[in-house]
Parts: sequence; structure tokens; C-alpha cells
Amino acid sequence: MLNLNSAVTAQVEGVPEGSYQTTVTSASLPIGTNINMGAELRYYTDEGDQLGRGPLPPVVGKETKYWALIQITNASSDVEDVRFRATLPGAVAWTGRTSVSHGKDITFDAKSRTISWDANEIAAHTTVGLYIELALTPGAGMVGMSPVLVKDLVVTGKDAFINQSLTASSRALDISIPTDEIGRQKGSAVAE
Repeated sequence: MLNLNSAVTAQVEGVPEGSYQTTVTSASLPIGTNINMGAELRYYTDEGDQLGRGPLPPVVGKETKYWALIQITNASSDVEDVRFRATLPGAVAWTGRTSVSHGKDITFDAKSRTISWDANEIAAHTTVGLYIELALTPGAGMVGMSPVLVKDLVVTGKDAFINQSLTASSRALDISIPTDEIGRQKGSAVAE
């Protein structure tokens, strides 16, 4: 809740000891929360631990595995009915290896190629991590490209305090792996 209390003091010119004072208090205003989502694709951690498997840069006809790391951060009040969705392009394989820091496991619908994760609630000042292994076996038409492995990343929910809908999204994640310094140096485009 936001409450503003203002004190006003004024001196009346030409009147000794002529001063005016008043205090104004606003009505209480409810302040809602905010959810944010960060997402990155990695082959190595910042410390140099290998997460991915297979050739790097990826090679035509050979499988390379990466990890998508998604962080959903909640601010000042509880968020209810939380839903995360993302889509895998046709050339990307779901390996089934996932990890979550809160709530149910991540699921994959092969028909719609949709990744899903739901939670009844994310408490205030909480960050949830969703970790997903994805595999790419590039075709000859991908040489020199950095294909997208996961797209349409969106999280939705409802602010439990002010009953307002919330949405956050992230850019598509491709194998250019901009936050993975070690992996990027080894190669981030498909090779022959």
C-alpha cells in the first residue's frame, strides 16, 4: 500500500510570527507486483562446467545438446495461477531432461511442440528456475546459421493482492549463445 503524508509550511510576509501549517494524507493506494523473465541458452556455465553434449559448433548430421535456463522473478506480492509456455521449432528435439526449483515438473506436448510449466503460486520476492535440455541435429540447409531452439517464451499469472493479470516474455533462444562466452568462442553457427 502506498500512503502519502505531506506537510506544508508557509510564512506570511509582513506578519511577524504569521505562519501556516497543514498536513495532507492521501487515500491508501494498493501497489501490485511485477513478474520478470530472463532466459538464456548455454553449453557451458560461466565457471566453465560443460552442460551441453556433442560437437560445438554443431555439425551437420550430428546431435548437439544445449540447456535453456529460464528465471521467473516475482516482486512484491504473491502471484497465483502461474503458467509458462514456450514452443520448440521442428528441428529441435525434446530430450525429457528438465529441472525446476519450484512446483511441478515441466511437460512437453509433442503434437503442438509446446513446453509447459504451471504453479498455483509464486510467493513474493521469489525466483523460480526452469531448466530444459534441448537437442539439435542440423541439416545441410543450416550451415552458417544459428537456428532457434526455443521460441514464444511467455509467463502469465494473477497478482493475488490487486487481482490483476500479469505477463512477461523473452526473446527466442538460438545457438548464438550470447551469454555463454566459452561456448561462443568454440562456435555458435552450424558447421559442415
